[in-house]
Amino acid sequence: MNNSSIVGRLTKDPEKHITEAGLEISKFTIAINDFKETEFVTCKAFDNNAKFVNSFLKKGFTIAVTGRIKTDTYDASGEKRYFTYVNVYSVEGVDEESEKWEDHYGYKEPNQLGA
Repeated sequence: MNNSSIVGRLTKDPEKHITEAGLEISKFTIAINDFKETEFVTCKAFDNNAKFVNSFLKKGFTIAVTGRIKTDTYDASGEKRYFTYVNVYSVEGVDEESEKWEDHYGYKEPNQLGA
């Protein structure tokens, strides 16, 4: 079973991308503090989750993501390279900021909408 649940802080504001087909993508990194060291995990969200992330999340927010580990390959100067990330299918705020999103914007987080 390929399923990951991660809680951490955004290391910087999410990067927004739009594909030629009009699909919104959000790429962001979460820092996970494990007492002795910090791990950095790259995540990608698509469609409604990406819209939520790009619209409401900022550097330093604590969030929880659930998704699957995915590895893409690409060619860099004749060498095959690998890029591993979490393909996000659920994202939610876990600190006081998440309550402000719904109160201020009247917006339910995508996982609450069944997206």
